[in-house]
This record gives sequence, C-alpha cells and structure tokens, in this order.
Amino acid sequence: MEQTEELEGTEVINADLSSDNPISSLDENHSSLDENPISSLDENHLSQTADDSKSPTADAKNLSKEELVQLVADLRMNEERFRKAKNEQDEEFGRHRAMFKELYMQKEGEVGQAHQQSASSAAEFQRLRRNYAEVQRELAELKSVALVAETASKEEMTLMTERFTQEIASMEQAVRTMVEDAEQSTERKFQADRKQLIDENNRLREENEELSRRLQSVDRGLLASLGRKVGVSMPGSPVNVAVGKSLKSRSPSLDEESYSREMRRAKDDADVLKSIVLPLEEEIKALKSQLQEAVEKVDYYEQEKLKPNFQSSQSLDSLARKFGAKEFDLSTASKSDIEMYLGVLQTQKSVLQDEAVNCQRELGKAQKLLDQERELSQYLQKCLNNPQQRMPTKNNSEDSLDFVKSDNLSLRSTGDGDESPTNNHPLLEMSLPSDFDTHSTASASTPTTSGFEESLLTSSHESGSSPKRTMIQAGGSDKCDMCANYESQLQAAQKLETRLKQDVANAARAMDRLKDDLKREQQFRSDIDIRITKSMEETQTQISDLYKRLSESEKLLIESQEAHGKSRKAIEHALREMAGEREKAMIEMNFLSKENDRLVDRHSKHSRQMQEETISLPTEMEELHLHLLQYREDVIRNRVAKEHTEERLQNELQTRDSVVEMLSKEIGK
Repeated sequence: MEQTEELEGTEVINADLSSDNPISSLDENHSSLDENPISSLDENHLSQTADDSKSPTADAKNLSKEELVQLVADLRMNEERFRKAKNEQDEEFGRHRAMFKELYMQKEGEVGQAHQQSASSAAEFQRLRRNYAEVQRELAELKSVALVAETASKEEMTLMTERFTQEIASMEQAVRTMVEDAEQSTERKFQADRKQLIDENNRLREENEELSRRLQSVDRGLLASLGRKVGVSMPGSPVNVAVGKSLKSRSPSLDEESYSREMRRAKDDADVLKSIVLPLEEEIKALKSQLQEAVEKVDYYEQEKLKPNFQSSQSLDSLARKFGAKEFDLSTASKSDIEMYLGVLQTQKSVLQDEAVNCQRELGKAQKLLDQERELSQYLQKCLNNPQQRMPTKNNSEDSLDFVKSDNLSLRSTGDGDESPTNNHPLLEMSLPSDFDTHSTASASTPTTSGFEESLLTSSHESGSSPKRTMIQAGGSDKCDMCANYESQLQAAQKLETRLKQDVANAARAMDRLKDDLKREQQFRSDIDIRITKSMEETQTQISDLYKRLSESEKLLIESQEAHGKSRKAIEHALREMAGEREKAMIEMNFLSKENDRLVDRHSKHSRQMQEETISLPTEMEELHLHLLQYREDVIRNRVAKEHTEERLQNELQTRDSVVEMLSKEIGK
C-alpha cells in the first residue's frame, strides 16, 4: 500500500513538475547534465525546493499550530539533512577536485619528465649528429686521401710509363746503332779474315807443294844412299844396275857365293825398306786428308765465332758503362732502373758463369797439355843427356824404327783426339828432327795452321827417315842436327810450359775474381729481394689497416644512423602522445575550473536565495505529505545521479590510469 501510494505521489509530483515546469533548466542543460550530473542535480534540487516552498503556502492556513510547528520542525530536519547531504556532496566534490588536481600535478610531473627525457634525447640526438658529422668528415678526409693517393699513383704510373717508353726508345735506338756497328764491324772483320784465310790457304798450298817436292827429293836421295851403302838394289832398276857395276868394279875378287849373299841381303833390305815406305806414303795421304778437313773446320768455326756474343757483349758493355758511371742507389731508383739493373746483373752472371766454365775447361786442357809437355821435355832431356842413344847402329835399327813408329802414332792420336776446331796448339806444331831442320824449327815456333800441317808432314817424314839415318850414319859425330833440333824444341817446350803456367795462374786469379763478383752480385740481389718484399708487406699492411678502419667507420655510421632513426621515431611518438594527453588534461582542468567556479557561484547563489526565502509550509496534510514525497523523490534522484557520476568518474580514472601506464611503458622502452 505504501509503495503504491509512493508511486502515485511520484506520478502526481511528476505531473505537477511537468505542468508547472519548475526545472526547465534541465532541458536546457541536458548536455551539462551528461558532462557533470552533480551540478544539474544541485540545480534541480534547488529549483524543486523553491517550488515546494511556494506550493504549500496556499494550504498553510488550514493547519493547526502544533501541526505547523511539527511541520516546520520536520522541514528544518529535512533541510538540515539536505544541507548535510549537500555538504557531503561538496566534500566529495572537493575530494574529487583534489584527486583531479593531484592527477593533474602527476600529469604535469610526467610531462616535465617527458620534457627532460625529450631534452636528453635531443642532447643525445645532437651528440649523435655531431658524431655523424665527425664521421662524415673523417670519411670525406679518407676519401680525399684515397683520391689523392690514387691520383698520385696514376701520375706516377703515367710518368713511369713515359719514362719507360723514352728509355725503351733510347735503348732501341742504341740497340739499332750497336747492331749496325756490329754488322759493319763484323762485315769488315769477316772480309779481313776471309782475305787472310785465302792468303793463308795459298801459302799453305805453296808450302805443301814445296814439302812434296822436298819429300820426293829426300826419298830419292835416301834410296840412292841406301843403295850405295848396301851395294845392291832391286833387280831390273837403274839403281840396281849402277850399284852392281860399282860393286863389281870395286870388288872384282868377290866370288859368286859372296855375291849371292850380298844380293840376298840387299833383297832383304829392299823388302824392309819397301815395307816401311809404303805404309808411310799411305799415312801421308791420310794425314793430308785430315789436314784438309781440319782446315775446313777452322774456316767454318772461325766464321761462326765472329758473330756470337758480339751484340750481347756490346750491349753489356754499354749497360755496364751506364750503371758504372754513377753509384746505383736503390732507395732513389725507379722500378725500371731496378729491373734493368737486375737484368744486367743476371746477364753478367750468366756470362761470368760461362766464362768460369770455359776457364775450368781451359785449365783442364792446359793441365793435360802441361803433363804432356813435361813428359816430352823429360824425354828430350834424357835424349840430350845421352847423345849415344840417338845414334844406333845397324843391329838396333829395328828397335829405333819401332820407337819412331810409336812416337808418330802417339802424336797422331793426340792430334785426332783434340776436340778444338782450330787444332793450333804448340804441341801439334813440334816435330821430330829431319834433314830440313830450319823450316821445321820455324814452324814449331809459330802457332798457325801451316805450322800444324808442316809438323804433321815433318813428323810423318821423320818417322820414315829416322831408321834409314840410323842405318846410314853409324859413325856420325855427337854434335848432330838432331841434337840442335832437340835443344831448340826443348827450349820452346820450356817457354811454352812457362807461358802455360802463367796462363793457369792468370786463369785461377780470374776465376777467384769472378767468384767474388758472383758472390757480391748474389748478395746484392738477395738484399734487393728482401727490401722489396719488406716494402710490399708494409704497403699491404697499411692498405689493409685503412680498409679495415674504413669498414669499421661505415659500420659505426650505419649503426648510429639506425639508432638515431629509432630514437627519433620513439621520441616523436612519445611527444605526440604526451602532447595529446596534455591537451586533454588542460581541457579537463579548464572544464573542472569552470565547473568549480560555476558550482561555487550557484551554491552561494542558492544559499543566499534559501536564506532570503521565507519558509511557507503547506497548511494541509495532503499538500505537506506531497511536499515531503517530492523531497524524498529528489533525494532518490540525487542518489542515483551521484552513483552514476561516481561510476563514470571511476571509469574515466581507470582509462586514464591505463593510458598513463601505457605512456610510461613506451617512455621506458
């Protein structure tokens, strides 16, 4: 029943309120009610209170005094309760205001921290920008240094190329000049040598003819002397006839037996001489053919030896004069000079090595020839010391013949075994004594091809004539032509031995000097190689260090750019969010300040109005009852609005707390 009465009273009050329109400001301030329901409730409450105070005045006359007093007391109690509720609401509003102020100050602090962080970020950004500028400057310096080095290297390469081309052109010109000079000098020398060889060939031909004539005359004289010595000759020949007549005339008393014995002995001697002369003639023919082949080889090898190593020797001499004119400094020399100098040293090394090998070969040959000369000199000395052994009788003619044959064969084997194309060694020029000693002595003293031919012919002739001389000159004197020839040959052999010893000593000294030069050249080349490799290693190390520093600088620059971009984006995002939050906070503060001012003004206004208004309670119970129900409905409405406002404020606080946490997390990141 009471609930139905309250509902009916509420409907009546609502109808009265809608008819009288006591709170028309609610429709006008609908938006303000949504924004701040507390102020709208206060306005509605005050307007309803004013309307209620006016409405019961008409019925106050119908009430009694006690009821009026009771009603006034109730009204005062209600007013006191409403005032307490208003004070509570004011206190709650003050708490909310303090809370909002604290929130605002917190936001202001966060904004200040954000400003500080932005300032520190800006300082860090400036520092990174300075570092970036410094890195850019260092990179530009490195690029400029690299560009300068590259240009310098290019200029040096161009200069070196030009210098190389000039040097190559000058060397080509010098080589052409040397080649032309070499060709001209070689041609002149070839013509002179050709003329000399032609003259020498003519002279050798004349000497050969002369020797052939002399050999024939000597053979005829030897046979005649043998015929006179033996007293018998070959049957049917004029010599035999003449010898026979002379024997018959000189010994008429000889009988037939002695004559037959002499004839048999003469035949035996003729057979012996025939067996000696025929092989000697064949050997002379073979020696002539060998002599002709040797002369042809001499001509060929002399023509071939005119050209080899001439141009190389000329170029080496010119390069040696070029580098020997001044001291070669490796520190100031260019790469072309070093390479050219190394090439010259390499060529000199090869030439010196060839000369050393040739010297060693010549030393071996000279040593062998010295041994042969020593043996020959010992033999000649023995022959000179024992002159009786050079004059054998008829009994030892066969032994002397065997000795001469062996000596001749040894000389011939020496001449055939020599590998030199000239065959002009003095040992080949020496010959055994003969009847024509003057020509053989002159040929032994001059080391020429004619002497070689003459010595061979003389030795061949002497090998055949020596046994005849031993048989003919059985009682010759000690001082013979053979002794004189032996003495002259011994003196020539001693001179040759002395000269060969001097040549050996000179060759040994030259060998030592060449070895020292070779060692110095090897040491110099090793020093140059070590210095070049060391400089190349240092250059490679410097280049690798520069490339490493450049890569590290580029990497640091890229990292700083990335960090700068990330920090800049984060700071800009945080600043945008903080600016938006600050704008929202400023709007909220402005709204709260305006609302506070408006509430204060309204509160003071309504409090003055209520103090100025006269209390007019209704006189009738029903009106008073309706008036109380209306107050009660206002209280219920205010409570509902209060709860709604509290919920809205709590939701706003939660959303703002979440926003603040999100901002703090982003700033912390």
